Amino acid sequence: MAQLTEKNIVLKNNIKLRINELLELKGLRQTDLASLSLKDRQAINRWTNVNNNRGITIYTIEDFCDIIKISLFEFFDSPLFNKQPSNNIT
Repeated sequence: MAQLTEKNIVLKNNIKLRINELLELKGLRQTDLASLSLKDRQAINRWTNVNNNRGITIYTIEDFCDIIKISLFEFFDSPLFNKQPSNNIT
């Protein structure tokens, strides 16, 4: 498995924070998400626990968005993702 860069880790954690934020806004618990997604609680824990080192694919994010009835645009339309990436091009 490839080593994550610091930038990758920040993105991974922000995605997980966003999932937790949206669950709270929708009034859902992790167990509700597990039931709606037909996933086990361990899979949902990987989606939501920032201490878990595994990332989430864009396909999983899209599935999550479908479950809570939002678009990918709405998912990423958050201050968590509004920071400009550093530009190393000279």
